[in-house]
Amino acid sequence: MHGIKSAVVALALFLPFAVSAQTEECSAQKLALVQTLSKLDGSEQAILKSHEGMEKAMRQNFPMISDELSNEIFRKFIAYHDVQGIMTDSRHIVCKTLSEAELRKSIEFYQSPEGKTIARKMPELTRQATEMGTARGRAAMERTMQELQLEQMPGKR
Repeated sequence: MHGIKSAVVALALFLPFAVSAQTEECSAQKLALVQTLSKLDGSEQAILKSHEGMEKAMRQNFPMISDELSNEIFRKFIAYHDVQGIMTDSRHIVCKTLSEAELRKSIEFYQSPEGKTIARKMPELTRQATEMGTARGRAAMERTMQELQLEQMPGKR
């Protein structure tokens, strides 16, 4: 049971959570522009697939957890993971952050050959950056834990 609690606590600590959008409303026209942009720039697809990256990271970072337990954790996680809510909150954040003119120019860009190329390459760039950050974070955590263990040894105070 301790292993399950540790896995769930560790998973909760490392999962990225969407920040809830504030109550400020955006016009329907502006939200439609945001939705168009999110389809063109790949952000909508990234959100829809976000749980896959979380599952992979958990399996890599916690290899001591059995496949059976990992499968059970993610079955439950996906049942509670509100992807549609995350997409709605993300759209509102973009809507409040970018002006209508900026949204239109971004859409125009992502419809261009260069924009389509960048949208196609962005998932791989994001994946590589995430893996690099995760690896560095894991190494820093391992070093921190080693140092803390050394500090706890008798005679080290």
